[in-house]
This record gives sequence, C-alpha cells and structure tokens, in this order.
Amino acid sequence: MPGYASPSDGSFSLASIDSAADNTGRELPTSETVGETKQDKQVGLFYFLWLGEHDYNDDDRTRFVPPLDVTKILSADPEAGYKPDSGVWGKYGVMHHWGEPLFGYYHSRDEWVVRRHVEMLTHAGIDFLFFDTTNASIYEENAKILARLRADEKRVRR
Repeated sequence: MPGYASPSDGSFSLASIDSAADNTGRELPTSETVGETKQDKQVGLFYFLWLGEHDYNDDDRTRFVPPLDVTKILSADPEAGYKPDSGVWGKYGVMHHWGEPLFGYYHSRDEWVVRRHVEMLTHAGIDFLFFDTTNASIYEENAKILARLRADEKRVRR
C-alpha cells in the first residue's frame, strides 16, 4: 500500500496517503467525489478492545495463541465452511479473524499497535469511538491505554 512502511522495521508513516483501496481493487471516494469536510458533521467508528483477550491456550493466561484465520482456512480447504466439526476450526471458543490485520495478530494492550491505530484514526478525522461492551466485559485496562495514547496524540498535534 502506498505510504505504509513495513511494520517489521519499527516505523509507520501516514505521510502522503490520499487514497485507499482494498485487496479487490475497490477504492474509497476522494474529496473530489464527495466534497470537502462538513464542519457540522462528526464521524464515529466502532473500535473493539477485546483483541487477544480470549486467545489463551491455558488457564493462567501465559500462552497467547493467535486467532485462527478464516481466509487461510478456506484457502486451504474451500469446503471447510460445510464441515463445522472439522478440526481446522479449532476447539470451541477459539477466536477467528477474516484475515490478518495490517500489523499482524495483536493484543489490544499492545501499545505500538494501538498508537498506530490512534495515528490512523486522527489522520482519518475520526471524531469519536464506540466501544463494544455488550458481553459483560468492558476491557477497562485496554480502554485506558487507548485514551492515554489518544491524549498523547492530541498533545503532539497542538
């Protein structure tokens, strides 16, 4: 993707990103298509704080296990969706992703990743976040990390 440094080198830059496309070539519209920023509107985004919280292979939460990747499972066995009891889906309760995130599989407490998210959200002009706290878990520690990093970003941009 243009404008992205490889996360493995420890850097990440949003400089000069003015367009975006997914893996199928679909492109987001630019300001030429949708017009300039509307000052009387706000943009919100759902943000999930639970990534990595439930991905442990033991009771003492010391052995993190990356989630299973549905895209990779279906690439290896296109019929896997018709085999719910197949071992490729893992044991009951194992988390799954549709694809590997830009920065790899991560834990929501990983400050390097969360800081990159804050940078991207700021660059994109996101005004507020909604947290999914519907399953009796609020992930307070993760929310506090995000809030602290967002406050840091605001101080830097002043």
